[in-house]
Order: sequence, then structure tokens, then C-alpha cells
Amino acid sequence: MSSTWAPIRNQTPIHFDLRDLSSITATLPCECDTNRTTTGTLIADGFLSLISASTVLVNLAFILTITLTRSLHTPTNKLLVSNAVIDLLVGLVVGPFHIVKHIQANCWQFSVVLCKLVQSFDIHLTTISIFHLTGVAAERYFRIVRVFWYERWVKRLIPPTIILFWLLPIPSTFGSIMADVHIENEFSRRTVWNIVNGNVSASLSQMRNRCGKQRPSDRGCVCSFWASRDFTTGTTFFQFFVPILVMIYFYVRIFIVAYRQAKKIETIKQSVAMSSNISISCESVSSDQSSSGPSSPPVTVRRALLFSKDIRMVRLCAVVFLAFVVCWTPYFIMMLLEAYCIGPNYRTDIQIYEPTEAEEEEQFYLAIGFYVSLWLGLANSVLNPVLIFGMVKNYRTAFKIMMHRKFTRLAKFLRITNPRSRRPLTVRLTSLNSVQGDSPEISNSRFFSRDGLLYK
Repeated sequence: MSSTWAPIRNQTPIHFDLRDLSSITATLPCECDTNRTTTGTLIADGFLSLISASTVLVNLAFILTITLTRSLHTPTNKLLVSNAVIDLLVGLVVGPFHIVKHIQANCWQFSVVLCKLVQSFDIHLTTISIFHLTGVAAERYFRIVRVFWYERWVKRLIPPTIILFWLLPIPSTFGSIMADVHIENEFSRRTVWNIVNGNVSASLSQMRNRCGKQRPSDRGCVCSFWASRDFTTGTTFFQFFVPILVMIYFYVRIFIVAYRQAKKIETIKQSVAMSSNISISCESVSSDQSSSGPSSPPVTVRRALLFSKDIRMVRLCAVVFLAFVVCWTPYFIMMLLEAYCIGPNYRTDIQIYEPTEAEEEEQFYLAIGFYVSLWLGLANSVLNPVLIFGMVKNYRTAFKIMMHRKFTRLAKFLRITNPRSRRPLTVRLTSLNSVQGDSPEISNSRFFSRDGLLYK
């Protein structure tokens, strides 16, 4: 807490019994203590700055890759791009906000309105990110389980749904925080007792809640998100746990259907293999039958390939979902604990004015736990595009092509290989094989690149 509070706490309450403390502290400058900077805090701030910068760069690369590659303009990728915009804003706004607070020992030198705006923006981004991941799970569910509905309705509803995701949480984020609905009926005026040398005397009356927590507007120079028990429980339940349960249902249903389809495809493959062996052993086959149109096996193989592609995309989305759950669950658990009087911001008056070493140590570790859980959630913003690029080769290839097409000098400086550089040679060798009628042995004797492209 800022040093400007010391003279106010030690005064008698004759002149300030019925006055809101925010009107007193509004004219006082915030003297933030930056002298507590140590080697550990410098390393931590540098690491957090690296996370924020990486979040911006990686998500910007993903957004450019999808938007500049027409073949990747799929409904799933539209949702993923919108979610990448959220992660980009987290790296641009939310991350630096917490870094500045950490550098200044959780002190806030700016206005209360700006504090509320940043807090609202932070919670809003987290909420719509959950909505987007739920939308991705629903899109994959209809794509695999309810194909008819997907082709007729779902594909058309993706763009307006994305807009709805961005606008829907505004009343519960910006509206409730800016209007102080999140702390309504939570704080009541209590007399703060000052204990000096064993003598108890009444001091300044302040607004405190059932846990003894001081009202945010009464704690000048501090910008922390505090909410009532009802608000925290309701928002955590409806904006985090309910969407997670919905996503779990979607992915479980998808993998059940995928397992059944995989068994059917395996059965069809075995029957096709048996029928092909029988047809090869037969010697009386007319030329008209051999030159007829495509039969059912190629169609079955095509369907199997498409289904396999959809399942790979489902695996990617499921991994992104699991990463989100792992990164954000500790933070929401900490928020619930704080709502029920367990956390670094809840201390009684005696603990504030006459703290023991054990209480100070407990508060210190609680504060570290809360801060680590917060940044674990923010780190999820840089993890999403890394998982997507790492798990799907098509995205990596599209990124390389995009870099060489739009940022040639930067791609050469970063030594990013161009996947298209070998394609003309592949076409030439393939056409040469078709003209000369190379046998399979000769064709297989040529070298192959890692991308499966022919070259000498």
C-alpha cells in the first residue's frame, strides 16, 4: 500500500467519520514505491515482457497466414483467426498493464476510470475467447456428427456468430464494472480500529465487505479487480465452467462418432482388399468392364481421406481446448477462493495494522500464487498459435509461402525456406516420367525431399 496512507490512518476520526475516503485521496498524488526492484523482479519482468512480445508476433503471423491464404478460408479458421485477434490484444494491452503494475509494486498512478476500462477489457477478452473455443467445438461437432445441418445452416452462421461472441459479454464485463455492479451491496461502512502500542482507538471509517476487504475506491493508488461473492460465483460458473462442460460434451460425441466411423472404414477397406484380390485372380474380364466408370472403392477411399482430415482438425481443436483449460482453471479457482475470503487481498484490521511474520509470509505466498495463475492464463495466448503451427503442416507451409510472397527480405533474413522453390522441378520430372514411361522401380529410385517432392 502507498506511503500516503500512513498519516491518514493515524488521525482521529473527528472530521472524517461520514466522508467517503475516495474524496480525500483523489487529490493526493500516488507515490509508487519502485525502490523494491531486485534482480528477481527484473528477471520476472523481462520474462513477462518476452511473453507479451511473443504473443503479439506469433498471433500476428497466424492472422496474416490465414487471411492471405485463400485455401485456408474455412469456417474453423475464421473462428481461430478471431480468437487470434483476442490473443493479439492480450499481448498488446493486458500483458503490459500487469507488467507496469508489477514494476511499480502493484501501484496505480492513473485514473480510476482507466483502471476500470483495462479491467473490463481484460475480462471481456477472456470471456469471448471461451466463447470462440466453444464455437470451434460446436462447428466441428456439426461438421462430423450433423452433416446435413452443417451444410445447410452452420456454415452460413459462422460470421454473424463471431460478431455475437464479441458483443454478447459487454453488459457483464464493461457494463457491470464501469457501473460498479460487480461490488453492489457488497461493502458496508465500518469503523476501522487503530491499534498503537496496545491501545485501541477508533480511526477512519471505511467501506469493507464480509471478509474485511476494503472497497476499491477507498484504496487509493491500487488497481485490482475485486468483486462480490455473488458476482464472482455467477460469472465464473456461466462464463467458464458451463462452456467447458459444453465443449467436453461436443468433443466426447465427436470422438465416439469418429471411433464408429473408423471401424466402418476399416471393415470397408478389408472388403475392398478381398474383392480386389478376387478380381485380379479372375482371367475372364471383358475390356468393356475394365474401361467402365469409377466404382464404389475410390469413392470410399475419398470419403475416408476427408473423414481423416476432419478428425485431424478435431484433434488440433481439442488440444487447443485442453491447453486453455490447463492455463485458465487455476486463475478462476483463485477468483472463487477470493470470493470466499481466501486470498492475498483479504485481511482483518488487526492483520493490517499489527501483522505477524507468519501472516505476512502467508499473504506473500498467496499473492505469488495469484500472480502466477494470472500469467499462466495470459501465456495461453502465445500457446494457441504455437500449437496450431506445430501440429498441422499445412499451416506451416502456408506461413512460409506467405512470408516469401509478402515479406521476401524478411523471409530470407530469417532463412525461411520456400516450399514452392522445388515445385517446377517436380512438375518437370513427373511429366518426363509420364512421357518416357518409367517403371515404378525407376521412379522410386529418385530422391525425395522432406515435403515429398521429387528432385535429383
